[in-house]
Amino acid sequence: MVFEEMVYLVHIKSMLEHMHLSLNMRAPLQFAVLDQGPAKLALLEEEKTVVGEFVSIQKLFSSVMPNHTQDFIDMPSQSSSLLNISDETAATSSEISPRNIDQWEGSKLKSTVGSLDSDSRLTSKAFELIDLSQCVNGTQISPPTLNGWLLGYPIVYLFNREHVAQAASILSTGPIHLFKILICSKVSFGKEAPKEEELMSFSVPVELSSLGKEEPWAETFFMQMVEKMSRCKEVWKYMKLEVTKCTLQSIVL
Repeated sequence: MVFEEMVYLVHIKSMLEHMHLSLNMRAPLQFAVLDQGPAKLALLEEEKTVVGEFVSIQKLFSSVMPNHTQDFIDMPSQSSSLLNISDETAATSSEISPRNIDQWEGSKLKSTVGSLDSDSRLTSKAFELIDLSQCVNGTQISPPTLNGWLLGYPIVYLFNREHVAQAASILSTGPIHLFKILICSKVSFGKEAPKEEELMSFSVPVELSSLGKEEPWAETFFMQMVEKMSRCKEVWKYMKLEVTKCTLQSIVL
């Protein structure tokens, strides 16, 4: 999957599962707004806008992978609740294909799907190339926002594409909490004993994460990660969440 200058190697079924579950109201995605002033959590109207754009990307991804969407039909989602989508526009992603997606009312994918013809896909059945660049170019979603969502962060930075400098300034002028997921394998290589490895990390301004790992969203996120690890319990020994407070001198977004 390609987005501007970035390339993602994704497992199709897992990506679809993540897209649906991340918009599930039982564990709603949080947005940290960095456009102006101190960081703050997004208001409902701001959430509606960005979730609507995530839904567009989700539908595009699903439309070119119709054989992998059946497991997610009728799954309740944050998007349908926030957006109050009608029956027509809330059609399951398995019903949307490159042929009929142009009729989807209000879609921002029309120009994108037109480029996703058979010539733009790789011939191997093992993988396909999906270019999201044109889709996202028509929205206000910035690369850090899309990255945060696709990488599974519980809190995603949200700011207008024209406000990158302001967002970087906000993050570099105040303390942040750095959340790290550390994992240890049961499998050793050679004579070396298994070591802790950083699986993923993300930052959150302190004013939005004063309780650290005891934040409700952090506890929910960690439980979800542990559940995923349990699917391969024969490989992984343990997982833990560490939180450190720091100040970053410079930020590149």
